[in-house]
Amino acid sequence: MYTNLYIIDAFRELIRQTSDDSVFSDELLFHYLNIVRVRLMRQYLNDNKNISPWMYQRFCIKLCPSTFMECNCEPFKFACTVWRSENPIPRPMLTNSGNIINVSELYGSLITPVTENSSRFLEFRKHKRVFHYLIGDVRGEKYMFIITNTKPPKYIKAEMILEDPSQILYNQCEDEPCEDIRLLPFPIETHLLDSLYKLTLELMSVAMSTTDDRSNNSEGIFKPVKNARREEE
Repeated sequence: MYTNLYIIDAFRELIRQTSDDSVFSDELLFHYLNIVRVRLMRQYLNDNKNISPWMYQRFCIKLCPSTFMECNCEPFKFACTVWRSENPIPRPMLTNSGNIINVSELYGSLITPVTENSSRFLEFRKHKRVFHYLIGDVRGEKYMFIITNTKPPKYIKAEMILEDPSQILYNQCEDEPCEDIRLLPFPIETHLLDSLYKLTLELMSVAMSTTDDRSNNSEGIFKPVKNARREEE
């Protein structure tokens, strides 16, 4: 598995061939690299049904009791205590088949997703499961809620292909020191690396060649529509 540090260092070597790479921070390079990674991986995942296990990031989700959830811009409280993730859920990559996310108990039993509407009819399902989950909002952040008639375990397990691989730290810094972000995995198929570097160089070239606004105001880049029309006349 490639790490963020490996990908950034390799990309710096390419930049050094034509310019000074010291003007770019690791954070900026990661930002551009990940923009292109998401584009390439989404296209790859849409075209391929088989996903390599090395593309997933796996982590435990700590649960806590909760009665609060935002719905249709209005907060409401459940009539009974429910359980939700203690931390916000990282954003999974979206493909034509939906979000790339699998949730299970620690020993492997699958926890299936439901919506707010379908969760009302769980008791009428022919094949019932002990736990279900839905993604809800708490103060503008996405959390995972567990729908169940019994107390769930302290932790459940999730595996996702994340839009931003570094967001996994949201769920890894609770009971132990945070891992160095540079050593986190940068999930991407090996055959896509050449395209990753090439397209990122092109993206950065376009971004760095935009109009230079030295007057520190919006007029350097954006002209009022009326003025622009007058100049054309």
